[in-house]
Amino acid sequence: MLNCPNLDLTYYQGEHNGKYPTEGKDNDYFEGMFKYIFEQLKAKPTEYKIFIIDSLFTTDKERDALAKILFEKYCVSQIHIEPQSVIALYSTAKQSGIIVDSGEIYTSIVPIYEGQVIANAVITSPIAGRELTKQFMKYHKADLDSNNVCAQYEMSRQIKEKAIEILLDPNDEGKRGKEKINFLLPDGNII
Repeated sequence: MLNCPNLDLTYYQGEHNGKYPTEGKDNDYFEGMFKYIFEQLKAKPTEYKIFIIDSLFTTDKERDALAKILFEKYCVSQIHIEPQSVIALYSTAKQSGIIVDSGEIYTSIVPIYEGQVIANAVITSPIAGRELTKQFMKYHKADLDSNNVCAQYEMSRQIKEKAIEILLDPNDEGKRGKEKINFLLPDGNII
């Protein structure tokens, strides 16, 4: 078992403008990313099996490119690539079910039967974290007191993450109920 120190990809993202690895299908990016990870972990790739959790929207061509790099450049003995929705379902000790995955850019509803994603039944929506942040920012723009849109967005994101509670029952007031939550802005004001 590999004992991993804290792996900080912040430096790597900064060096490569923080783009998503599959954006632009840049094989040099994949190679550099794996090189950086193996160096940071002080791991010899030939000694480990590689398990990759990827997006539902990763194409076979992109998976093949990853596999080719890992096998040919780093000589790994085995790799396994699995969609994140399937892994989420496995964490419940089930092989069939429906996973609702809401991230920054999209929300997807993924039906899985016996460990296989039913691809033609996957539903996606652009209503996700980014859209919620934008809506919050739109309604509280005056409270945010900043001419910098990036700062307004970041403050909105932080407030959203601190204040929003998801309830399964719309009649439930939740833990917070109608309590007010204060948020300290960078300029010292509280909203």
